[in-house]
Amino acid sequence: MLTFQSDLKTNNFYIIKNCCELIVPKHEVNTSNIFFAYPIDIDYSIKERGGEKTFRVLMDIKINYPAKDPGYSIMVEAMGDYSINPDAKLNKTEKERLIHFTAIERSIEYIRGFVSNLTSQFPLGKYIFDGINMEALYHSKLEQMKKIKTSESKIKKA
Repeated sequence: MLTFQSDLKTNNFYIIKNCCELIVPKHEVNTSNIFFAYPIDIDYSIKERGGEKTFRVLMDIKINYPAKDPGYSIMVEAMGDYSINPDAKLNKTEKERLIHFTAIERSIEYIRGFVSNLTSQFPLGKYIFDGINMEALYHSKLEQMKKIKTSESKIKKA
């Protein structure tokens, strides 16, 4: 099957800060059970750069961080620079989808690979966090932004 070039290009991806700590379990554990139960907190922001075809994704992922359960406690801050093919004929919805779904999911995938490699030498072995419900993440981010705008408008009125 032929592949098709994406209209979204990853120009660079950087890990800005990370922390990975092993919290030694007090007794023998099934790692897949504890790994599956970890809380995963994802936050991100999107900054347009140089017009509407280039943008940056800043992302924080916290897995069992700060440590609540035995095993790994992981925090990663990353930054991805992306651009949209200047020849792409995209409507507003298609562009928004590329930014808010494809770029965000791609950033998560880069971090997933980083975390997997980072933990591969630890005694409990490699940790790969499961897929993320992108639709729920997007709607959660929209709600967060609405709350921020509401708080800002209340501050301006006061």
